[in-house]
Amino acid sequence: MPWVIGLLLAEGIGLSLELMGGGGSVLALPVLVYVMGVPPNSAIAMTLVIVGTVSLLGLIPHWRSGNVQLNTAGMFGVASLAGTFAGAKLANLPFVAEGFQMLLFAGVM
Repeated sequence: MPWVIGLLLAEGIGLSLELMGGGGSVLALPVLVYVMGVPPNSAIAMTLVIVGTVSLLGLIPHWRSGNVQLNTAGMFGVASLAGTFAGAKLANLPFVAEGFQMLLFAGVM
């Protein structure tokens, strides 16, 4: 039953991601961990795949409508890469426990 609830919530997450352009991982992580029972480290990695795929598919109609500013998106994306690599390195340090990651996530929310 948790998987059914999780999948229904995932539909709502996809809807919010497309309507608002964000929020996918913020909403997906607690659903994966607390509803579907996925370990936090796996859920964090899974949200990257989920949100990346959904975002790419959502990009297509915006691209066709001319809503995408490639220069701005490219600069923002490149700048974000540094933080992404740093976060991945920090998450794999031995003293960074899953509980700490979830507390950090809650604090950012």
